[in-house]
Amino acid sequence: MTIVIPLLSLAGWLLYHPRKHHYADHLVTNSYLVSVWYILLTLFGDLYAYIAERDWGEVDFIVFMLLTTLYSAFVFRPEKHKIKQLGMAVLHIALFMLIIAALVGIIYLLGGRVRDTSV
Repeated sequence: MTIVIPLLSLAGWLLYHPRKHHYADHLVTNSYLVSVWYILLTLFGDLYAYIAERDWGEVDFIVFMLLTTLYSAFVFRPEKHKIKQLGMAVLHIALFMLIIAALVGIIYLLGGRVRDTSV
């Protein structure tokens, strides 16, 4: 989560009017949301696992990302049309994944060159 929260905040800052809200606003909001959703998902997930067998795999992370980005859309882009907010949440997730893919690509490309020059 040390990497997810700042990158999720960066994606939100780029998506929701960078001039109106500062990066710190997004960082604080996402830190709060991550802690709330993790507590709730842990409680309900453990309760469900106690009642029935639970093998969800990546479903927890998908639900967590969708809830976090939906709430960010409600906070940073208040609109009457909930469908637009849902679209913004999906776009927020896509931008977050694009940032991660770009960072992984950069690390991959730099990884080979760093090894060659360190000899």
